[in-house]
Amino acid sequence: MRSVLRIVAILVGCTLTAGSQGNPPTADLPDGAAAWVLQITTHGGFEGRGSGDILMKSTGELRCSRKEMSCPEKLTSKTVTELSRIIATIKRPYWTNAVLDNFCQDCLETTMQLTVRDHNGSIQTFDAHWNITTQNHLPPALLRLFSAASGAVR
Repeated sequence: MRSVLRIVAILVGCTLTAGSQGNPPTADLPDGAAAWVLQITTHGGFEGRGSGDILMKSTGELRCSRKEMSCPEKLTSKTVTELSRIIATIKRPYWTNAVLDNFCQDCLETTMQLTVRDHNGSIQTFDAHWNITTQNHLPPALLRLFSAASGAVR
């Protein structure tokens, strides 16, 4: 029985350390009205490391967490305009119900966090969380934002 407990402890320890490799990029919200920061983080999957994290700003700044990601130095103005348009059209209640958890071993878990400053200077942060088994339940506008953002990096 003790050997089984040791094996379980080792496996849990390996899982916890595998998920912590590489820190997601972080950034402050740029100045100005309608400024935004979009961060997409992943974890889990077969190796427990996720597929890499990205951070984008309304200024065009782009950072990726892994060297093997195809990450340009900066977002194109077309991409910034497209992301800004999608962000402006997303209804805030969509984010309220967009945390979709279910137990799925080896699934890649995705979290998308948007921080925005509106035209009145108010700052709000919204989160959505899903995996492959729950992503079809996300509002289409959030999936469009995710698709446009991840498409800029690939």
